[in-house]
Formats: sequence, structure tokens, C-alpha cells
Amino acid sequence: MNYRILRSVRTKATLFAATALAGLASPALAQTTAPAPQRTAPPADQAPVDPSAATVEDVVVTGYRASLQSQAADKRRNVNFTDSIFAEDIGKFPDQNLAEALQRVPGVQIERDVSGEGTSVNIRGLGSAFTIVTLNGAPIQTASDSNIDALNQGRGLDLDLFPTELFKQLTVSKTPRASDIEGGIAGNVDLKVVRPFDRPGPQFSWQVKNTYQEVADEWAPRGGFFASNTWDTPFGEFGLLGGLAYSSRSYRTESLGTLGYTTFNLGTRCSVNTRGCNSQTFLGTSANPTFGYGGGATIPTTVPVGTGYGLVNGAPLTVCGGATGGTSGLSCQALSYAAIPRLVRAEQTVGERIRQSAIVTAEWRPLDNLRFNLDFIAAKGSNDFERTSLSLAVRSTSNNVPIGVVVNDRNVVTHATFANAQLLSENRPYREDSDLYSTTLGMEWEVNDWIKVDGQVNYNTSEWTRSQNTYLFRTPLGRGNSVVYDLVEGQAMPRLTLNFDPNLVTAYEWQEMRIQPSTRDISQTGARFNVDFGDDEFKISVGGSYDQFKRKIQTWDTSSCLNTGAGCSPTSANPSIYPTLLNVIPNSQVRNFLTPWRHPQLYTNASYDIGFNNGWALPNYALLDAALNIDYYENQIDPVTRLNTLNPRIVNEDTWGGYIEMNGKSQFRERDVRYNAGVHVVKTDQEIAGIVIDPTLGRGVQYFTNDYLEYLPSFNVAIDLTDKLLFRMAASRSMTRPAPGDLAPGQSLNVSADTLTRGNPALKPFFSNNYDLGLEYYFNRRATLALNVWTKEVSGFTQVLRSRARFDQLGLDPTRLTTAQRDALLVLGGGDINAATINLDQRQNTSELVKLRGVELTALIPLDFITRGLGINANYTHIEQESEGAPASGPGTSALGSGVTGLSPNTYNFTVYYERGQFSARASYNYRDTYISSLGPQNNFPGDTYRRGSKTLDASLTYRLPRNITVSLEAQNLLEDEQLFYINDDDSLPYSANAAGRQFVIGVRGRF
Repeated sequence: MNYRILRSVRTKATLFAATALAGLASPALAQTTAPAPQRTAPPADQAPVDPSAATVEDVVVTGYRASLQSQAADKRRNVNFTDSIFAEDIGKFPDQNLAEALQRVPGVQIERDVSGEGTSVNIRGLGSAFTIVTLNGAPIQTASDSNIDALNQGRGLDLDLFPTELFKQLTVSKTPRASDIEGGIAGNVDLKVVRPFDRPGPQFSWQVKNTYQEVADEWAPRGGFFASNTWDTPFGEFGLLGGLAYSSRSYRTESLGTLGYTTFNLGTRCSVNTRGCNSQTFLGTSANPTFGYGGGATIPTTVPVGTGYGLVNGAPLTVCGGATGGTSGLSCQALSYAAIPRLVRAEQTVGERIRQSAIVTAEWRPLDNLRFNLDFIAAKGSNDFERTSLSLAVRSTSNNVPIGVVVNDRNVVTHATFANAQLLSENRPYREDSDLYSTTLGMEWEVNDWIKVDGQVNYNTSEWTRSQNTYLFRTPLGRGNSVVYDLVEGQAMPRLTLNFDPNLVTAYEWQEMRIQPSTRDISQTGARFNVDFGDDEFKISVGGSYDQFKRKIQTWDTSSCLNTGAGCSPTSANPSIYPTLLNVIPNSQVRNFLTPWRHPQLYTNASYDIGFNNGWALPNYALLDAALNIDYYENQIDPVTRLNTLNPRIVNEDTWGGYIEMNGKSQFRERDVRYNAGVHVVKTDQEIAGIVIDPTLGRGVQYFTNDYLEYLPSFNVAIDLTDKLLFRMAASRSMTRPAPGDLAPGQSLNVSADTLTRGNPALKPFFSNNYDLGLEYYFNRRATLALNVWTKEVSGFTQVLRSRARFDQLGLDPTRLTTAQRDALLVLGGGDINAATINLDQRQNTSELVKLRGVELTALIPLDFITRGLGINANYTHIEQESEGAPASGPGTSALGSGVTGLSPNTYNFTVYYERGQFSARASYNYRDTYISSLGPQNNFPGDTYRRGSKTLDASLTYRLPRNITVSLEAQNLLEDEQLFYINDDDSLPYSANAAGRQFVIGVRGRF
């Protein structure tokens, strides 16, 4: 390396940094930056030694306080905006997984599934699809999702699959560097595994825990051990670490679901074309140009047999209008607008998650300036759970007779009796199996004082399979069954009262069976290489990378084969290999395959009470599976040659990346200035394939290709304004690729058959211009105050655009649909399936620009002046969003345009801790504002769905015994926070609720 050339470049770079600081200091006040992964911080990134450290009492801290000290030091050392959590913090806090460990980072929010477990992270208001996760700096994805009842179609990592014990550090990078991997406009989360030289010499640690979930009333074990050693050999230093971890979690959640709202289609009683009546369309009709909604159910014109309530079988049925308002007591105009839940579903989810992990890491240092590392991680997970529900069915029905209907001032039903009601019993036993195998080989070589080289190759594979069978039963019509619906002001959810016992096994008949397996496979191969030229004062880095991702999502549906014999016959003369559902188990024999409720009483741990507290009759799965030969339909039938429902979607990507970056340290007005600037270039080639149904060409595989070349500049600077006060500034451009599930061609029809969703292989990436400003004050090694302000301008945003078409224009075969879908189409088409008009939804890029602006405050404050060992760790985040240039939104659609779902305007975390001697105690409170979970409209009903704000409190106590043994007691969700969802955040429009309850953990761990 020519030293004169390097010194000249260094001088110019210093002048560039000074000029940039002077030019950006003013406009950057309204700006912010986006996150991404990062390499190990170079020496130029290191902060000067804190002079105040010498004035602080020299006390060696351990445990949680040590992790906070490491967190502050790491934050100060880096030039870009980062926050980290270190192993002492993760391992000693009551976190079930990595997602829950990350929720204490400023700007990070987590999503939880119905079991209450954290499953994914949002960074600065953007969901997990906008975050890239790396393992030791290499991108990694899993086929599993960990979100109950969901299929992972994105690029994310199942954070739940890994135990926290495998990792020594989690780092959230909120502003990128040119050397970082692209893909996350929200940020990058880098997971660093434990390695043998982290603690040289022989080490052995172990832990055993037992977890009690209050609602499930069950205990579940968790444990692991790790062993490592390092040796000084004639061939250099060598280290080896190995470990195993096992965890299980039993859970039970009590829920309510409505699947949105609808109205009755009154037919000629109040036609959609009659002024004053509900037009059932947001734009109205030519004859009735007024706003309308709903319309998913009809009412009989004559009294059904066995309706009761003094109504004569077969007589004309008057439900509205006239002097008395008929059975409903309302005018026909008022009844046409009365909004009622599509389903009122009492639901329970009960199951067990098991995770098994192994890690082997090796380090070899043949020379002082040459190092190699090999990391291998294997993880396997299983989730066996059952979701069972009993619902009052309103959507797509034609049997209900409404009596004594009461509506509020927003036309929402608050009380009604539904005579001739039909209840649906939906029972879904799931088995999900997932695995991940990841291998990384890396090296670092300090060629001389001016040249450093590092690189790595990595390979990982992941598979996920789901067995998903649905056993659907219904109460027969004509038995005089009725349901009273009440939504009482001040109560969180509605309540149902039945006039019969749902626990009677004689109360049900078949609706249908659904057999819908799914699989997802991922493989990834990658390599990256970096070279640094320079010293601690200035260096230029260049590098390149290659990553190949292969993803395959596959689903199929053998339901019609079992229900009706359609679609699975090897010859037209032999319509079915096995007898169909009703031939094997006729309705008269269903009672022999049901049992009374076998779980604890419902809603004893929830703030709401839907009714059905003693449960309802449940299937005997073992008897049913044997009688119906479910294994044949699920595992043996060939979906390719015998069924027309196979839906494989394949997305392959080849990505080449390169960068040039400079890092340096200089003086500006006699203060140290550390800077990082560069540009990252990336080229992406995509191959996309899937089965597409074309009305003209029929059903077949279609192939698509995409490619794009992008340049992503970034700039970060950190200035020591004083010995304790640090100023940061950053600007960058970042990108996120579309989710594979959105790219993949193909389509799916929902259960109520009113919406067909299609993929879009032409989707382009999202881009964000990011700007950050920060001030950080370091009182000493253990006390920090930090303020960050930031802005993101996200373009390329996507929005689900909707059109409408008749069913007979779609090329779909109605014989391959489920019974519920065919019944719904008959209602939508007025008795003619082909005449049914349904929604066509497809995600498309728009011209919209979404602007996010945020403020983050962080405080790490020891309170030793009150009592030694006491302290707080707190942070607060405020985010605002606005949208420009969104496609014109019609009536009933969200005013937010594309909107950013999952964004809470305000969140804060407050942890108070005490550590002294052998005793440690901690309590952590997390608050999150109400946020929009999904954008409307839904099922022809206007309004966005809001998730009510959450308040969670976790706590832990530990005591260290002799011989490095520590006992612990942990508690999670002490405030029994519930997940409550409402349309338009309106108390009278409850959407769903989940109550997972509290969890307690006792444990013991040791080290020698």
C-alpha cells in the first residue's frame, strides 16, 4: 500500500467529513436513518477512553449491571446508531425467546401470537418483513414462522426456534453502513453465537427450569448445558464449544373471534336498489346511490320448521316493517343496516411447543494474526396444538330469524334473539414440525499493519411441515335451537346464551372435513469477502458478497375427495377409492365419535365471558381418523396426479453485492470526529414460478423473472462534543425486497368465498431515505442518557387493490371447493354459484410515499446514591406517520392509504433492578399504544382493525448459592394483559380477543 496515496486520501476524507458536518448539521434536524447488519466495528470506530472512569469508584460489576455496562460501551464505540443486549441480560431475564429479549431495545416493538408468546419484532414502526436478521453477519431465514395458525411466506427468521442461551450478543443496527448486508429498511438484528475464546480455559455451565402456565395449569421443563475449552498447541491456539438446549411450553388461550361484521340481505323486503335501504356497496347502485355495506346473509321468507316463538311453520315470515316491525321490531330500512358479527366464535387453543437445539463452535488461531472459526447450529421444533371453537353462524346463511333486535346509534346490534339458529363446531388439531441447520466458516487475517482480510462462507437449510385437518360439525336445523346475543356497554366482548346444552353429543351432525397440508422449504448459500486498507486513523474497505436463496411453498387440499369423492378418482368409472364421509359415518352415527368437553372451564382467567363456559362436545380424533382413513387422504394420495389443488410457489434469488467504504478518525474544532461513509451496490435476479388459473388457458405452471441493480449510499458520523457528550448524525438509502408469498403467482379463495387473493410476480422492492440525529451523554461507565430523532421516507409501498368479477369468469372448478365455500357462493349468487360476484385482491406497488418520524429516549441510571446496587433502565419511543400520493381511496377504505400496520405511536419500557451480593431482583414494565393491526375494508364492511394498547409486567428474583449455583424465580405477564381487537377502535365493534394468562418459572443453574 502506498503510504503517500493513503495519506492524501485521508486528508481529503477529513475535509469531506468536515464539510459534510457543516452542511448537514442544519437540515438533518428533520431527518433520520435506516438500520441494517454490520461487520465487527473496526478500530477506527472505537470511542476514546472515558476520562470520567477514573473518578468512579472502581467496582467490578456482574450480572445484569455488567450487561448494561457492556451495552453502553458498545453503543458509544460504534459510529452508526446501534443498541445491543449482552448475554448476561438475556440469560438472566424472564424472556421466553429472542423476540421478547429484543422488546427492551428503544424503537423495537414485538408481535405476539394467540398464546401470548413473542414471535417477531417491529423496528421503528415497520414490521418484521422490513427487518433483516443475520447470524454472525450472514443472512439467515427459517421456513417456520412460530405464529400459531399462520404460514410463513416472508423472509423472516423464527426467533422462537432458538433458545437465548445460544447467543452472547444481540445487536440492533438502526442505520446501515456500506459494508452491511442490504435488505432491511427498518433495521438489522445480528445474532452472535457464543464461542470458546469468549471465556478461555475449561468451562461448563448448565441450567434446569420448570415453567407453569396458569391457564393451562401445567408445568413444562426447560434445560441445557454448554461445555468449552481452549488449548495452546504446537499448531496454534484451538478452542471448542458444544452445547445442547431443550425447552417445552404448555399453553392454553381462551379467545373470541367474529371475523368482522355483516348485515342481512332482505331481498324484496328492502331491495339494495331501493332508496333508503342498504345498497350493500360502498359506492351504491345506480338506482340507490347511497353508501352501503355487508349483505352476507339472507332471512327465510317463510317460517322454517321448528322455529318456535309462536311462529307457524310454513307461514309467511314478517321480520321487519309494518306497525310492529315484525319479529325484529325494526323498520326494514333499519334492519338492512343493522351490523352483526359474521360469526360469534368462542374458541380455545391448547397445545405444547418443544424446541431442541445444538451448537458446536470451533476457533483456531494458528498465528497471532490469523484466525479461523466454524459455527454449526441445529434446531428442531414441534408445535402440537388444537384449536376448537363453537360459533353462531351468520355469514353466508339463510336460516336465522332475528327477533327483538336492538341497535345503537351506529346501527350495531347490541341485543337480538336468533331463532332457528345453527351453531358450527370447528375443530383443528395441528402438528407443525420445523428444523434448521446452519453452518458458517470464517477467517480473519491481519496481513500487516495496513491490510486486513476477512471472509466467510455459509450454508443453511430449513424445512417446515404442517398437518392441518379440520373436523366441522353443525347443529341440525328444525330443532328449535335459538341463541340470544348481547353486547353490554362496558363489557369487552359480546355474550351468547343458548336454549340447549352444547355438550350433548346428540346435538351435532356433519358439516364437512378439510384436509389441507402445507410445507415450506428454504436453502441458502452465501459467501462474503472484505479487505481493509489503512490504520486506526483512516482506512478504506472494499468487499463483495454472493447469496443464493431458494424458497418453495406448497399447499394442497384433499377435502373434496373425502367429502364428495370429487377430484381423486383414478378413473371415471371408479369415483372414489374409499367411501365418502357420510357413507362411512352417517349423521345418525356422529354421536359415537364425539365426547363431552375434556378441558377446564372456560373464561375463568379472562376479563370477558362469552358463554359456553362448560364447553361443548368435541371430536374423538383417534376414532374418526381410523374410521375415515385420514392418513390416506393426508399422506398417501398423490396430489399431483389425482388432484387439481396442488399449489406450489417457488421463488429463487441470486444476489451479488459489493461496496467501498471509508472509516476514519480526525479532529474538528479540536474534537474527535469518527466517520463512516460509502456505497453498497447490489444486483438481484429472481426466478418465480407457480400454478396460475387462467379462464382461457386453464390451469398450468407459469414462470416469471425479475432483476434490478441498486446503489445504496450511507454516511455515519460521531463527534465528541465534550469528554462525556457525543453527537451522532447519519443519512442513508436502504431497500427491502417484497415477501416471497406476495411475489409467488397463484391464488386462494377464502372460506366465505367472497374474496380471491392473487400473488403478483411483478412487485418491486421498497426503498427508504433515512436521516438520524442523536445526542448521548455518558456520565460514567454505567450511566447514559441518549436522544435520537429520525425520519424515514419509504417509497415503492404496496397496497392491496380490489376489483370484482363473477365467479364464472375466474376459471375455478366449484366441485373442488369446500362445502362451506359452495354454500356461501349459492347465497352470494342468489342460488346460482356462477352468478356470485366476489372480490379480487392483489398487492401492487403504488406511487405512495410513507413518511415516518420518530423520537427515542434512553436512560441507564444507577441509583447507588439511594442504595447500592439499585438502578433503572428505561426507554421511550414516539413515532408519527403520514402518507403522500396514495391511490385514491373509495368509501369504506382506510384513510391511511397503504398505511403502516403494527405501528404504536408511543411505547416505553421501564426496568428497575437491584443487585447486591448474592441477591438480584428485577421488574420490567412494558407499555404499547393502541395500533392498527390490519387495514379495512374487510368482507365488505368498512373500518380498520385496531389492537388495544398493552401493559405487561415481568419480574425475576435470583439468589447465588455457594459453588456457583444460582436459583431463580421468574414471572411473566403479571398484569394478565389480554389481546383485544376492535373495528375502528370502537367498543361496540369487537373483532377478537385472546387471554393467555400469567406464567411462572422456577430454575437453578450452575457453572464450573
